[in-house]
Amino acid sequence: MAVAGILQVIVLAVTAYLVLGYLRETERLRIATQQQVDKSQALVEAAQRQLGLAREDLVATRAQVAIAQNQLEAQIRPALVVFPRGNFQIANVGSGPGLNLKLVEVAQGARIDWELPSNIADRLTGSFVALGELHAKDSTIPQGFFEHRGRDLHIFRESLSGRKYATVLRFGDNGTLTDTRFAVRE
Repeated sequence: MAVAGILQVIVLAVTAYLVLGYLRETERLRIATQQQVDKSQALVEAAQRQLGLAREDLVATRAQVAIAQNQLEAQIRPALVVFPRGNFQIANVGSGPGLNLKLVEVAQGARIDWELPSNIADRLTGSFVALGELHAKDSTIPQGFFEHRGRDLHIFRESLSGRKYATVLRFGDNGTLTDTRFAVRE
């Protein structure tokens, strides 16, 4: 029995050695896995930082494009005003033609409603005022308009790019032009 006891001790020692080796290897695997997770998290954080920088670049690029578009638009923007020449006549003092004219008479101080249909000078609706034209063909405001004292006249038009503009003319109680404002549809 002494041999069996010795064998049992040897088997127990070998088993303990193997279990100890297994535990060491498991510990190394756990450490390696943790290192991989840490590195993966660092990569994800770096990717998120790059994505944030890419978003900032996109915002900056969009802003630059908007600035360039506004500069281009400024080169083709119509600006319509009214000159008293016997009658009042529409003139384009801007840097591009005013297309798709529409004249709308509104109450004094009314907000600009881009969708209102023309309610005066229907013959002008859809016409244009060429660049620098001081008295465009058929651009005379109808004689009867000024009988409506204390009203506003909104003159709508488009530029070559399709951007919409308005000139707001305010007439006093005596029928004289008292204020001119310009607006852009955003």
